[in-house]
Amino acid sequence: ARVSLARAIYSSAEILLLDDIFSALDVHTSRWIVDKCLRGDLVKGRTVLLVTHHVAMLAPVADFVVSIGFDGRILSQGQASDALQKDADLAAEAEEDQEIVEKRGKVESLEGSDKPKNGTSTGQLIAAEEIVEGHIGLSAFKFFFGMFGSVWFWGAFVAAMAGAEVVNILQKWWLGYWARQYQVHTEPWEIKDQWYLGMYGVLIIASIFIYNPGQIMFILGSVKASRITHNRLVQSVLGTTLRWLDSTPQGRIVARFTQDIRSVDSSVPSLFSTMVEITISLLFHFGAIFVYAPVFLLPGLAVAAIGAWLSQIYIRAQLAVKREMSNARSPLYSYFGAAIAGLTSIRAYGAEEQFKAKNMKRIDFYSRPGRTFYNLNRFVYPSRKGLTKF
Repeated sequence: ARVSLARAIYSSAEILLLDDIFSALDVHTSRWIVDKCLRGDLVKGRTVLLVTHHVAMLAPVADFVVSIGFDGRILSQGQASDALQKDADLAAEAEEDQEIVEKRGKVESLEGSDKPKNGTSTGQLIAAEEIVEGHIGLSAFKFFFGMFGSVWFWGAFVAAMAGAEVVNILQKWWLGYWARQYQVHTEPWEIKDQWYLGMYGVLIIASIFIYNPGQIMFILGSVKASRITHNRLVQSVLGTTLRWLDSTPQGRIVARFTQDIRSVDSSVPSLFSTMVEITISLLFHFGAIFVYAPVFLLPGLAVAAIGAWLSQIYIRAQLAVKREMSNARSPLYSYFGAAIAGLTSIRAYGAEEQFKAKNMKRIDFYSRPGRTFYNLNRFVYPSRKGLTKF
């Protein structure tokens, strides 16, 4: 595309027909072409008909703007300001485009070491990916877990987990009751072991028939939520604007459809189910301790407060590192995909070692937050062990 643009600019034609010359360019390069090429001396006195969706970027250069709708009809025409006033959709697109253009100064290369001391970047420039700060919002949890099912779904799941926990506690109580019979009765033959063993087996079977349906229901709900999330992601990417595709690297999209979808499919539902089970178990055990040994209530509350404080420290650090991992994964995918696509040219010019070195830099860039992520997990283990020993 850039070679064709150069041929058109250096030709002697008085009228140039340009079809979306910014479609494969990032924001920085597009701005450079507008400033250096379309405003240059080579196009003075010539008529340029340009089809594009970068309205805000080309508004200062364009003498006449025509907005065409999906049905091929003209929606607005005239000066850039007049066309924007007549067409609300075009004005919205121009405003969105202006936000992208304003981020031109925020573009950055992959590693800070790629930038020379004079401040100019030699790396491939892309629009910086936004990083959310703070905890995950309630709307995100409501969006994802709402796709599992209605309130009846969650009520049935929690009831099943609570019922299974009650049966497990009854199992322990029944074993203790069985053992006390040997202290009450002096003769072992007076104790009907078969009856006690049979009741214990009934409790085990009851636990299975209560726990398994709840887990099966939760797994089916997680599959449903994952399918809906994936379908919405596909629809949003395939139905997005060309402007978004211009400013979003392919590796970033691949990362959303691979590692992030994998977390949604497996890690998030599994960890949430485990959290619900542990929380219910903790509440029942804490209630049992409060009933039979109230003296341990205050120490238990103190340990719970310390655990909540440590968990907040862990979550704040882990969220930031996890987001950095996600952002560092996209450039790695993009660069590796570009290297595979241009493998013939790389071998032809003998640039294998250069690509290997740059790829290793990206791997190191991703490994640093990855190692920190697993080191933070090691922080939780001794803290939990220390609290349990206490």
